[in-house]
Amino acid sequence: MKLRIGDLIAFKKYEDIYDELKSIISKESFPKFGKVSRVYDSINCFEIEEGQYVFDQGLIDYIIKKSTNERFVLQEDHYGMYVIDSKSLSLDKIKAKVYNSRNKANDEAADMHLNAWEVIPYDD
Repeated sequence: MKLRIGDLIAFKKYEDIYDELKSIISKESFPKFGKVSRVYDSINCFEIEEGQYVFDQGLIDYIIKKSTNERFVLQEDHYGMYVIDSKSLSLDKIKAKVYNSRNKANDEAADMHLNAWEVIPYDD
């Protein structure tokens, strides 16, 4: 399943989770629902807003609502660096400035006088 930031998810029942997790999270602290705030695709995990844990995607029972908020970052084409503000670039995507509109990202790239750039979805 392709999990995205902003998705609303329902967790499996506490009784159905694996015993190792039960030793870390009490039944009272285990969420029933949550809004995804960060996704770690490489390790198949995610965080929820106001949460203090990183959860395995296998704990999701179902997605209540998929996020329709599109978010974008600017990537300079020559070195593959990401725009972090109007005067700075970084190799680290996590530091990149996030845009809510493809047009705003393109406008900022033009204002920075970048020769070549790509506007890419943030949750790639």
